[in-house]
Amino acid sequence: MREWWQQFSERAETWFLDVIFQQRPGKKAATVRFALLCLSKVFTGAVKLRRFLYSVRLLRDSTLGVQVIAVGNLTVGGTGKTPVVEKFARALQDAGRKVAILSRGYRSKPKPLRQRLADKFLLREDTTPPRVVSDGHSLLLDSETAGDEPYMLASNLEDVVVLVDKDRVKAGRYAVEHFGCDTLLLDDGSNTGNWQAGAPMWCW
Repeated sequence: MREWWQQFSERAETWFLDVIFQQRPGKKAATVRFALLCLSKVFTGAVKLRRFLYSVRLLRDSTLGVQVIAVGNLTVGGTGKTPVVEKFARALQDAGRKVAILSRGYRSKPKPLRQRLADKFLLREDTTPPRVVSDGHSLLLDSETAGDEPYMLASNLEDVVVLVDKDRVKAGRYAVEHFGCDTLLLDDGSNTGNWQAGAPMWCW
């Protein structure tokens, strides 16, 4: 079932990308493109509202006390963010920094649906530790559990900690407390909330 769903999602993603980049002719594609444009306006409004709430301090920044570098953008996937993360990690590691890469783990194996629904319904805070793809010494998870990109990063960067969690603040805190990391690299950081973490640097 999981394999079927993954194939279906990949086909759907390819179709939507063709629609977005106007490579699909016809009324159906035009209708979907218009609907996506409308949704993008809603998303833009939500982002502006969220930034405003941070600016008036109704939403609070998260402080971890370490350097944070977020690599991301506001477009669809496949724009080469992960190789940039790898390049940053190598350079920082060579400069003597203790680096952790934090990823959302796109297409990684999720928690059981029943547990996810129960957490949302009961408003329970997720206290599950991040998935440790690499502890900086050994590769600990396979690509299905970790997600393709975190697995690739962990495979290519033997001495870099790689963690997967949708809550990047929680993952960052875990990296600092358990691995002594002083630099956090956010793969696809465009989906991340405001941080105050030493001297944050945002890269697109």
